[in-house]
Amino acid sequence: MKKYDIAYISSNISFLLDCYINSFKNLNLLLIDREDKLGGAWQISDARVHLQWVNKEHKKHIETINNDLKKVDVKFEIKGPLKNVRTIDDKKYISYSLYHINLGSNLFMKELIEKIKSRNNIKIVKDDIKEIILENDIFNIIGKKTYSSKKLYLTNNLKLDKITLNKKEYNLYSQHKKYKHFFIEVKSKDIKPLDVLICEGNDFYWNGEEIFDRIKQDIHKKLNNSLFFMINVSELYNTSKNTQLFSCRVKNKSFIEDFKGYLIYNKITENDVEIKVLEDDDYTQHRLMNTYIIPKTKNLEVFTEMNYFKYLVKLNKLRNEH
Repeated sequence: MKKYDIAYISSNISFLLDCYINSFKNLNLLLIDREDKLGGAWQISDARVHLQWVNKEHKKHIETINNDLKKVDVKFEIKGPLKNVRTIDDKKYISYSLYHINLGSNLFMKELIEKIKSRNNIKIVKDDIKEIILENDIFNIIGKKTYSSKKLYLTNNLKLDKITLNKKEYNLYSQHKKYKHFFIEVKSKDIKPLDVLICEGNDFYWNGEEIFDRIKQDIHKKLNNSLFFMINVSELYNTSKNTQLFSCRVKNKSFIEDFKGYLIYNKITENDVEIKVLEDDDYTQHRLMNTYIIPKTKNLEVFTEMNYFKYLVKLNKLRNEH
């Protein structure tokens, strides 16, 4: 059985970029994903919200990550921070600064995946991994087939049943959650700036406490019940002055009417506003719930924070340690 130098279980943007950069070393690399399309949550889609959430600690790494992105093509870089960020409770969002890939994640992922497929030292397989066994310093990765690797990188976005490390078993369990995304077109004769709107996510949650007058409270609570967050992506498309495009992670289909009411009441648009769904996308994400039981193990890296910028930073450090 062929032994790989590094195996990646998941094909998120961070793992894909790290795999591509590592392919220019004398390494044999393995990418495993349970789906046909690479990218995981970052699959090419106009509807999915692809933001980089950067905390104060990690801002110093932006130049480093930009240098990594430019290894795919010099035209790519992280752009931001976005300025017109709103929260549903009208308070300033301070947990993270928000960035995005300057030419859009779709173009970046398309070019990255094409370049990965051109590398003869990267093996891509579709498999649903159920078990991992570490024995004699080799990870045996078991799905429909078995794969062997000296190092293993995995996230908690898996349905992994069990991991055995030097004959000690750790039983794992996972949950799954379905996410719905809309790519929408907003038209009005006047649209005020709105880059990002957050109702829930990444250290922000509004419990609906009474903070507005009755009408505004009702409008904001309705939107809070139907939206997670959204980003304005108009600059990536050839849009007219009175048209804006948004990628949105939504909770239910009432979002369209709820968002319309929000825009009008807060005078972000005129009363003539029209909203059209251009793309409707569903994604099911599996998540291991007890990865904390896995002990720190040589050559095993478990990525558990749902923050792909942090993944990029960690992977850069791992590459430079060796």
